[in-house]
Amino acid sequence: ITGNTSYYDGGGVINFNTFNISGGTITGNTAEDGTENVYLPSGKTITVESTPAAGSEIGVTTEGIPTADSPIDITTDYNGDASCFKSDNTAYTVIKAEGNTPAQLSVALSPWKQLQADMAAGGSITLTQNVTAEADDTALVVPEDKTVTLDLNGYTIDRALTAPAEDGSVIFNYGTLTIKDSGTGGKITGGNNNGGGGGVYNTGATLNMSGGTISGNKAEFGAGVALYLKSTFNMSGGAISGNTAFTNAGGVHIASGTFNMSGGTITGNTSYYDGGGVLNYDTFNMSDGNITGNTSYYDGGGVINFNT
Repeated sequence: ITGNTSYYDGGGVINFNTFNISGGTITGNTAEDGTENVYLPSGKTITVESTPAAGSEIGVTTEGIPTADSPIDITTDYNGDASCFKSDNTAYTVIKAEGNTPAQLSVALSPWKQLQADMAAGGSITLTQNVTAEADDTALVVPEDKTVTLDLNGYTIDRALTAPAEDGSVIFNYGTLTIKDSGTGGKITGGNNNGGGGGVYNTGATLNMSGGTISGNKAEFGAGVALYLKSTFNMSGGAISGNTAFTNAGGVHIASGTFNMSGGTITGNTSYYDGGGVLNYDTFNMSDGNITGNTSYYDGGGVINFNT
């Protein structure tokens, strides 16, 4: 079922009663609000008679809007492969719901949207998978009144931006963010910001880092981490490495605030002007750690200091 159009709901199929499938393809259909292949009004589901054949693909839209705490069932009494079902809305993904025997399928937030919701709520977050942004996803945000402890747990958060963007940081921190890594190789990467802070942009915020790596990010200033409006960055471990600033501060840009470095490594960062590793306009205290192998094409390959 493909290539059909409805000016209301259900470009391909709208189900008001019983809809049984055992395979096939229902894709490429459109409705008033965009792509709609199988439209399920509230309370309606798909009955899967047998495991869909290889190559089957069925797009699904639900009348209800899923939230992080309330996914929406799209099938019942189905314990097979879920990979043939796709959400028509790229903000969501189809998963096997937990706690059901046999398992049900539910529409839930994508991993990136789920992480956004978790960070907005505050609290402790431990990654259980790599999390990669889609093209239409926005940055992760720690709100002003929230405290977030983010355990990378050996996994990667990837903004996946190949070109500079106005909202191009991986994380915007307005509250208190602690980054650690109880696994091996946890990483924050893929930021590409027209302004500062390709990895983590801090405004009037506190950033604590004891583990993990902020690497492979790009920005005009502070490709790894940028501090604004009297932010504080306490680094006791982890690494800021392999970031590239189009102007200044490949690793850390202290525009306004304090950077306390008691451990960790700042290495392999590049700035096309000043401060390959660190550029300080406010306060930089270093009691331990390593700043090594950074490059600037003008002044201060490791550190350039304009204040304290």
